[in-house]
Amino acid sequence: MMRWLLGPLLLLAPTLALAGTPASEAVAWRRYGPISIHWESWRELGGSYVANALNADYKPFVLAVNCASLKLNNTDKDGRWKAWESPVADFEKSFVRDLCRQQS
Repeated sequence: MMRWLLGPLLLLAPTLALAGTPASEAVAWRRYGPISIHWESWRELGGSYVANALNADYKPFVLAVNCASLKLNNTDKDGRWKAWESPVADFEKSFVRDLCRQQS
């Protein structure tokens, strides 16, 4: 398993492609457009929610959503955070909406 340490929070994401994951693990992943989010990994951190995700090439990254501002952020290939931005693509709006509704 690949591990990221994000402040005091330890996030875990399997290195397996979604097609090769066991059924119980596959249920934890949700597909939104070109990314897959490990839905059960969402954790609150500093007023935002962070989770493990995979891009279209199955490269892991960390995704963050701030429900108060409806903004999102993610780490780059080196694990550094990018800038907070409003969701633009429909799939971004969908996962922000789904998460924030779940947390309210």
